[in-house]
Amino acid sequence: MVMTAGDACADTSPTLLGDHIDRQLRRLCRAVGLEGFQDLHAGLMREILGPAVTGAVDVTPAWESQISDDHTPVEFSISFD
Repeated sequence: MVMTAGDACADTSPTLLGDHIDRQLRRLCRAVGLEGFQDLHAGLMREILGPAVTGAVDVTPAWESQISDDHTPVEFSISFD
């Protein structure tokens, strides 16, 4: 069984990859105190992903990605000293 981004966040499942990544990144920014930079980082992420942001996340991916647990091309990580 392949878990999709839609399965991972069933209650807030967006249609487009860009929307899904945007929500994750904004929550991460808030969690680490970077609320004032949410728009900047979200815009950069959309630019980096290019046309991939328009892909649907609520369908089974064409291949299983080993990058993230929901098979999207993005995995966020933070570390603390």
